[in-house]
Amino acid sequence: MGSSRLPEGKIPTETLAPILRLISKREMMVSTRIGMDAGITKSHGKYLVFSSGIAVGNPEEADLEKDLVHSLAKRITRQGVKPDVLCPVILFPPGSKAKQVRAVLLKVSKAADNLDITVTKGHTEVTPGLRKLTLILTMYGSGNRLSLVRGSTHSSR
Repeated sequence: MGSSRLPEGKIPTETLAPILRLISKREMMVSTRIGMDAGITKSHGKYLVFSSGIAVGNPEEADLEKDLVHSLAKRITRQGVKPDVLCPVILFPPGSKAKQVRAVLLKVSKAADNLDITVTKGHTEVTPGLRKLTLILTMYGSGNRLSLVRGSTHSSR
């Protein structure tokens, strides 16, 4: 790992992989590869699949929220389980208005409702230094079975 500056966007796999090996001390029941965009574990006899994503833009952008909700739902569905719960973190730039907060929250809620996904605990704030609306969504799904997806490495340890 060098000290060179990273590009904007996702952290490159060659930087992230060795770090994750150091911090991931607890064994997962089911493991996945980096870049799969979904994590899988097992709890109380069910598979739990989770995925997080981020979208940055202006509150007025039409489908920013809907696109991210649908993207996460697809990632989870690809594993063969139904998306159940969405936990949003929504950060607004200084100067945001209450009507913008209402509009964004309603768009997230509507997108989730249309997919029969429950919106649960989240976090919403106006964040100093932020220049654009930032959505950080984590979605969870559960099921009794997984569909093995090509390119993933499922194992039960």
